Amino acid sequence: MFMGLKYFIWTVAVLLTKESSQSTISGVTGGSVILPCSSTGHEIKPQDCNVYWRHNDTKKVCDIVKGEVLVAQQYSGRAEPFPEEYGSRNFSIKLLSLKQTDSGLFSCFITPTDEYKSIELIVVHREPQKETTTTIYDTTINDTTINVKEESSPSHMVWIAIGIFILMLVVVAIVYLCKNCFKKAPVPEFSVVMNLDEEH
Repeated sequence: MFMGLKYFIWTVAVLLTKESSQSTISGVTGGSVILPCSSTGHEIKPQDCNVYWRHNDTKKVCDIVKGEVLVAQQYSGRAEPFPEEYGSRNFSIKLLSLKQTDSGLFSCFITPTDEYKSIELIVVHREPQKETTTTIYDTTINDTTINVKEESSPSHMVWIAIGIFILMLVVVAIVYLCKNCFKKAPVPEFSVVMNLDEEH
């Protein structure tokens, strides 16, 4: 019941805020974004500010109460505030390891100044990138070093392997043919016939 009342108060507070602003931020799955939130209430000490971060108005992300950070379990290890920035009234958070389900409206409500900020987060799916290999060769010509950078992706590596395999087959075929071509031909046998009937 207390949690339901808390969310009701949160919703009413959002509707009755003195200041409201909204921005849009995009990110990619697996990446990170900074969700900005700062207070303009200079008459209030930063340690007296309470900040409530929510996703789609109801899902708790994290609360900063009297400088203490309380991160919701589903955002544990993924939502990080910047405590060193509280002195300048910056209550932004960094959202890590983005998921497509993170898309939606993030809101930041600051009390007692009753400031409300909302950020529309759009998370797009990022295709896994193909691994690439980079090789750098150093060549020295006339005391000048030239760097040659060669990049190859897995598909290039497959073609290189196929080329090496074909080259090996050609070499084996040549060796085999040469062995057969240069086999020693049978040496003709000569018989020596001696004529014993010769007269001395």
